[in-house]
Amino acid sequence: MGCLQVAYKLKLLEEANIHPVFHVSCLKAKIGQTITPLHKLPPVDSLGHLALEPVEILETRVVKKRRLLAVTEALVLWEGAAKEDATWELLFKFQQDYPHLVGKVF
Repeated sequence: MGCLQVAYKLKLLEEANIHPVFHVSCLKAKIGQTITPLHKLPPVDSLGHLALEPVEILETRVVKKRRLLAVTEALVLWEGAAKEDATWELLFKFQQDYPHLVGKVF
């Protein structure tokens, strides 16, 4: 019985600064025939977290958290991202993090 390959070495951009070997559990199967290479990595802050700018609030919703507590969330479309990659963010936190966008995005 042969050994199964459990890790793959990927060809990454030089500026990625991450180890190129990944366990198969971290990878997803390729779907479809087209290959869309990423020519530029998304911007990150000094801690390595994504530093994307919001483009638009697509919708808002009120979510009940506890018996008497409800919060408003905003579905945020981020720069360079597809609509299906929009994320739900707490509206009050979003307004604190991006005060310069009040009246422009929301």
